[in-house]
Amino acid sequence: MIVNTKYMYNLLVTNSKVTKVDVEKELNQYINSKNYILKSLEPYQFYINNFTRINFEDLKNITNYNLNYKLRINSNTEKFGIDTEKLKRILNVLCEINKNIKKLEKTKEIVKTIPNYEVYKDILNSFNETISDEIVYKGYVFNLPFNLSDIKIAKVECSKYGKKIDWNATNKKKKEILDKGGILYKVLERDKEFRIIKDNGGEKYITYFQKDFDYLWNWVKSKVKVLNSAYYRFKPTYYNNTSTGGKLGNINKLSLLKTSNSELLKNFI
Repeated sequence: MIVNTKYMYNLLVTNSKVTKVDVEKELNQYINSKNYILKSLEPYQFYINNFTRINFEDLKNITNYNLNYKLRINSNTEKFGIDTEKLKRILNVLCEINKNIKKLEKTKEIVKTIPNYEVYKDILNSFNETISDEIVYKGYVFNLPFNLSDIKIAKVECSKYGKKIDWNATNKKKKEILDKGGILYKVLERDKEFRIIKDNGGEKYITYFQKDFDYLWNWVKSKVKVLNSAYYRFKPTYYNNTSTGGKLGNINKLSLLKTSNSELLKNFI
């Protein structure tokens, strides 16, 4: 499906309440008003055709004109009993109605091409999921439009001076201890220098990364060329409820690759 993103933004996002029924209803109201005005102008038809620079048939579609130029006021006006000021007001109203009809007819055609909210949401979800899978499983670097730089998986050298918790391994070990009826390790007391002087005697379960490199989702902000980029951040999805029918999030997909030492990690440089 090809989606015109400009109209999607203008009509679906900023005017999300606009529907085909709304447009059709408003268009019919303007058309009825137009027909009523044209009917009321029929007594002026001879005068308009012969003593102005406007053709009566053109009034059906006319949207822009200079009344002072096109409505000639001369001695013939009085014998026809023409109230030119009233005629100007009526034609001004007709002009605006015709303008609105043209806009609504264009909007009606645009609305036909716009999917409803559920379809629109599915399109975005499908696109985002496809791009994410390409990044995770093929090492694809996604270049964002509008000078927003790249999103990729970055290979990061682990610090030798700080420990980083491996939460997958930690949670797995924690579950194993609890399943067998064990007690989780807990610090009960520390001294002034924060050294442990008393614990509960439980089993330690926190596990740290032992590898030289880690792999992380990364928005390359150093190449962003837009103002105030420091106020924004990229936050990949984090779902872990596949057992209840949910989807695995992007952070979880990458975590599975890391814990399984997948060959796909070689795609990230």
